[in-house]
Amino acid sequence: CSSDLSTQQEKRLFLHTMGGEDFGVDAGQVQTAILHYQQSEGVRARLHAEDKLRTALLSKRALILQRFHLIPEGVKFLVDLRSQLHRFQEMDAASGRPSNDHLIVMDNELRSLFATWFDAGYLSLQQITWNSPASLVEKITELESVHEVRSWRDIKNRLNSLDSHRVCYAYFHNCLPNEPLIFVEVALMPAVVENVKAILDDPTPHDPHTATAAMFYSINNAQPGLRGISFGNLLIKQVVEELSARYPKLQTFATISPIPTFLKWLESHLNRFMQVSQSDMSLAAPVNDLFQIYADYLNSNNNKSPDAATGSKVKSLIQFLRSDWTGSNVASLLKKPLLHLVAQYLTEAKTDKGFPLDNVARFHLGNGAVLARIYWLGDTSSRRMHQSAGLMVSYEYIISEIPQNHQAFAMEKRVATSTTVSALLHVYGNGARRPVVARL
Repeated sequence: CSSDLSTQQEKRLFLHTMGGEDFGVDAGQVQTAILHYQQSEGVRARLHAEDKLRTALLSKRALILQRFHLIPEGVKFLVDLRSQLHRFQEMDAASGRPSNDHLIVMDNELRSLFATWFDAGYLSLQQITWNSPASLVEKITELESVHEVRSWRDIKNRLNSLDSHRVCYAYFHNCLPNEPLIFVEVALMPAVVENVKAILDDPTPHDPHTATAAMFYSINNAQPGLRGISFGNLLIKQVVEELSARYPKLQTFATISPIPTFLKWLESHLNRFMQVSQSDMSLAAPVNDLFQIYADYLNSNNNKSPDAATGSKVKSLIQFLRSDWTGSNVASLLKKPLLHLVAQYLTEAKTDKGFPLDNVARFHLGNGAVLARIYWLGDTSSRRMHQSAGLMVSYEYIISEIPQNHQAFAMEKRVATSTTVSALLHVYGNGARRPVVARL
């Protein structure tokens, strides 16, 4: 199956054929079923009518797709096909072509199928080590998206042996042998670490049996075609249970996570704030501090400050924060306003549905974690400087609090926050006025 439809052109043809009206629902049968339901009287008649309507709403396409799990590598083909479908949709959007409504329906049908086929009961947790099959080690190397693998020595240090202080766990499904669905990398450390270099670049082996902190430093979805199917919450909880049983001295289970859209948000945030009222600048202490520190930096280096009226002031500041300023004379001065603004971003910046704007925060908080710490210059790689001025965040999984945190987040959109992070929100005083939170 996968070999017969291997090229991009053939997959597009298959998608558009299957996405056509001929493979949709029978409109006449749906209308008849709806009328039958509306006219039904009594519980038995209504339940029978519901069953008829449910059957009528099942498209010919869905019936065909369901049979793919009987074909060797059929599930893998559909997972790859859905990934291709998403790429075609992105290409159509980029070129201005109208979206294909039938393909949108097909995407939803595939997602519903996958939600059933990849139920937690069908997943198996496995540890991946340097001694795992070479093809699997290569896939982990290629799929690592949080911290790029720099060499074979690097990936060997991350995977190592079964009883190493750096471990990697992945979920697998029997329909996709040797294909990880999602994987997480964890470092078992003597104490909580505040910089990823302490994990990635430290050549010193630590005894995992004496470790007190499990630091989750990378989690990666390995199958783009399974987008929208949640595995991460199950994976983290099961890995916590596995590590707790194997290493009973572990006390802390926490992440050291990126903040991928902080500076993008901050730029929008500052532009909106300046447009509302330039005269209010003095009332927003952290914002005022940022601009003043940057102006002092420019003056000390004999550079001309950008004209705020031209709109370049914010852009120039953001470009500076994305550069390698960590060794400059203003690095220590930036710490207070940036830590405050990151805390504000993670706790107050929301989507239109009221959940945190940051996708990493949504993931971990939705799993029941606590927004525990913000790390100053936790990752000064060029990528993290561009995203978040080098700041990183830690979400802690406190086993006894996970259920209530998950419930409060899902039902009330409440962000579980530590006293350490809460204190950062008040470093300018409770009465300090902060810029209005931008919704993107």
